[in-house]
Amino acid sequence: EQTVTCLMLDEDGHLVTELIVYVMENEYLLEIEPSLSEKAEGYLQSHIKDGVVIENLAGKLQMIQLEGPKSWEVVQTLLPFPIEILPYKNFAPFHFEGHNLYIARLGYTAEYGYKVFGDEAGIDLFWKALFAYDLSEINVQQIGLDAHDVCRLEVRFPDLSKEATSNKLIVESGVNWMLDFNKDFIGKDKNLEGLTSGLCQELVCFTSESTVAKNQDILVDGNKVGYIQHTLYSPGINGSIGVAYLDEKYVASGLTFTLDNDMTINTVSSPMIYPKSLSIRIG
Repeated sequence: EQTVTCLMLDEDGHLVTELIVYVMENEYLLEIEPSLSEKAEGYLQSHIKDGVVIENLAGKLQMIQLEGPKSWEVVQTLLPFPIEILPYKNFAPFHFEGHNLYIARLGYTAEYGYKVFGDEAGIDLFWKALFAYDLSEINVQQIGLDAHDVCRLEVRFPDLSKEATSNKLIVESGVNWMLDFNKDFIGKDKNLEGLTSGLCQELVCFTSESTVAKNQDILVDGNKVGYIQHTLYSPGINGSIGVAYLDEKYVASGLTFTLDNDMTINTVSSPMIYPKSLSIRIG
């Protein structure tokens, strides 16, 4: 009933996918972004060992994700146990209207966050129940992944499906804390080599009052020193936010850079918006 976020790397040290491993009683359940599931399954099959069986559960399990400073209060109305006993990065089974479901505490926006998953019929019932309760001041709304991605970027929760690239070492994406170099893993040697010899570029956060587009060049005295990797519009700051790859000597916060269309960006430290949940306690 514990989880761990992992990186699946290829032999060259590049990202295949990010995934969450759920440690079940007799197996491991891997949560992978749907658009990368086929690629990840092929990778796993190519590295399979004797005695290991891989089953693709796409279409058999569904998931609801709840995010927000009061999300714990929402799910509590539908759970048979006190939500505060569920630690961060843990999950627990529960019964709901005759169905066996699971709830995991895994926030993606630095707010309280929960994932509920199980069979389609059970999740459909849970989904309808979420909107059937009168929670007075709490307004439960259905949102899309775009809104989720903005909140995630504002508080700098890495979204490696958009921030890592197929031609860069994963350590260039600033997620060294997700690697344990005391262990052996595929792609370890290449990333160690990169750290030892020095990285050419690294990822930095930025904000801008202008509309910024992906892949725009970043210039210093007319010379390219980096490019925009991922950017979104943030209602919270009423401007563009994102991450960019910059040449190593320019990697710092508090700097202003010119883009190839004469617009400017400002490098900043994270989070770009302070999450409200840090001042709210469960219960």
